[in-house]
Amino acid sequence: MGEVTLAVTTILLQIHYIMAYLLGGFANAPSILVGRAVGGNQLSLYKRSFILSAQWGFVSAIVLLLCMVLFGEIIVSFFTNISEVKVTALAFIFWMMIFPFFGFWALQFRRHSLRCNRGWSDQGLRCVSACCVCTSTLNVCQNHGVWLSFVLFSLARSFFNLCMCRS
Repeated sequence: MGEVTLAVTTILLQIHYIMAYLLGGFANAPSILVGRAVGGNQLSLYKRSFILSAQWGFVSAIVLLLCMVLFGEIIVSFFTNISEVKVTALAFIFWMMIFPFFGFWALQFRRHSLRCNRGWSDQGLRCVSACCVCTSTLNVCQNHGVWLSFVLFSLARSFFNLCMCRS
């Protein structure tokens, strides 16, 4: 992996951060309601805040997917004018198209599990999630392996945070 791949990864990470901030807002918004629901033992308020934030987050993920499909090339052009980097970035843009669907659930369940958490820390769940991701894909798939591992990490975080919410 050379300079072009490094440039592409940097661009995709910047796009990822923008998406994560947007999706994190929908996951973070109901935190006060979830805290109130858990503290007041109001299961109906908890469920309602979870469902509404999940619905808006899912809609946001669809909008982000459509933006990447329709405007991916333009978005990449905001970050670079080097044609080789643009072409290579468009080969990896697929990962930015699917990330919102995996990343959103990780953020969504994280916010809710933090409010309901009885023992596990968020850092502990991240460590368990990282251990579940097979890093052998990094050598076989090169940069696609990096993004596959990133998506699998988000999926594992979603799963373990969901388990914590249910307990």
